[in-house]
Amino acid sequence: MVSSRVSIHGIEVARARELSRAAELITGIHTHYDHCLRERQALAHETEDPLRDRISNLQRLNELQLSLIAPIGQLPFEILSQIFYEYTLMDGSLEILVLVSARWKEIALSVPSVWSRILVSDNKWDACKRQELGSDAGSFRALGSYQICSTNVDLEAALMRSRAALLSLRIELVDSRDAFLSTHETEEMLIRLMGTQFSERTREIDLFVTTGSRVAVEPIVKVMTGKYISLDTLRLDAHHRSWITLYAPRLMGSLVRVENLYVRKSSMIEALSKSNLMKIQRLEISSVPLSSEFNKICNKMENLKAFPSIADWPNSSTPFTIFNHLSFLILRCRSIHLTQLRLPSLQRMLLTLNDNQHPGATVQSGATPWDLPALVRLDLFVFSAQLFTWLPSISAPNLQELTIRRYDTHTERFPPTQFPKLHSLKIYGSGPNEWFIEPLVCIPGVRSVHLEPRRCVTIFGELLFTQLANPELCPVISDITVGGELYPLNGEKAMLEPLIARVAAVHSGRLSQFIVYWPSAEGPRATRYIS
Repeated sequence: MVSSRVSIHGIEVARARELSRAAELITGIHTHYDHCLRERQALAHETEDPLRDRISNLQRLNELQLSLIAPIGQLPFEILSQIFYEYTLMDGSLEILVLVSARWKEIALSVPSVWSRILVSDNKWDACKRQELGSDAGSFRALGSYQICSTNVDLEAALMRSRAALLSLRIELVDSRDAFLSTHETEEMLIRLMGTQFSERTREIDLFVTTGSRVAVEPIVKVMTGKYISLDTLRLDAHHRSWITLYAPRLMGSLVRVENLYVRKSSMIEALSKSNLMKIQRLEISSVPLSSEFNKICNKMENLKAFPSIADWPNSSTPFTIFNHLSFLILRCRSIHLTQLRLPSLQRMLLTLNDNQHPGATVQSGATPWDLPALVRLDLFVFSAQLFTWLPSISAPNLQELTIRRYDTHTERFPPTQFPKLHSLKIYGSGPNEWFIEPLVCIPGVRSVHLEPRRCVTIFGELLFTQLANPELCPVISDITVGGELYPLNGEKAMLEPLIARVAAVHSGRLSQFIVYWPSAEGPRATRYIS
């Protein structure tokens, strides 16, 4: 470790000397560049093409030399290596890290965690160009921050570069027969990675298997005898029956500390019942019918905080205790007719009411309030306006942000609400003109308003801006954003300008931002009246 630090220090000292020489060289280039400009002026009567090319070359050389002393190039090794690692976590390109400069390449190769993301696939990935790293480091192909491993040679090189870092594995087994490589070689790579040697240092697994995959799962399952003690994130998107019935249960039966679980097929729910779910904090499952069986499974998740799943609300009054500890919840409701529901820890909820797949859902008479004492943000996707009669039944005394996206043609108006701390209101989509204005009356304490109807700004703009020009309405408003979808007719925009100016004048002491988006053929154009 000491010799490594001395080596790094020596590299930095040598780098500083190089920067000093580069600065002297750039000064000389600037002097020569000025001389060329004077030379061109003196020879203006001669042909300009050779001089133009010479000046262009000097400009390019000047830009290249300036890049050598860019601020990021002077950062120490420790900081750059951390930046590189964080960059790969955001799926940044490995190719960029090794192609920018020799120093970047050297630093990247010395950080094992940068090379800890491995993609095992039976696809050829011919479109991904192979990058040479030198005789010692070999070569690689990358898809974002993942090293593509289509052969055993690729896998060995990737594991060598990752050294002892925790691994993030992405497995893609597709069904396009023209794209398949050796099925046997793909099986060999997966058998090696799923064995005991690497199970303990695997931090993340992302599996995608299509129905036509020819990779046999049985020999892979046989070697899965170790515990995944470091695995904290698991994504399973398997459409092949064998992978669902064999691989998924064996893998989830080996879990120790998984905190984030993403399951794309509800058919894997049975495997969940055999898993260690004590540590799970975030569970995401596509199209899950909430049922008593699923409730029993989730009751094992004592630390569950987030349930961002597309789940159908059950047509019963069965209490669901899985929600008691949640801080984030996504639900799709066919109807709302439950008894009182209390979610004491819920801070954010995204609720889809009567989506297009389930038309005709209604609010049942006698619906009792939902008690959400900790709710701060509520997002509603509404496909049936009659469900708004349910909105006042939400008891959320600490709600601060309300976003409504409405997609219907009904004329129901905005219902009265009791959200004393609400300060941010966003309304999108369809509805009558009053729908976008009445909230300002119902919620006088709102400070930030974003209104974007599916119509021209000028259709409802006169009514809106007339209301906003009333100093008694929205007495604490500080941020106004208004938009629309249809183009304003000739003269309509000019008609609204005096009203907009009046709104800006009435609230000038408080407004920090006042923006109107005017649609155009090139897309929305923002006009800032106060910014």
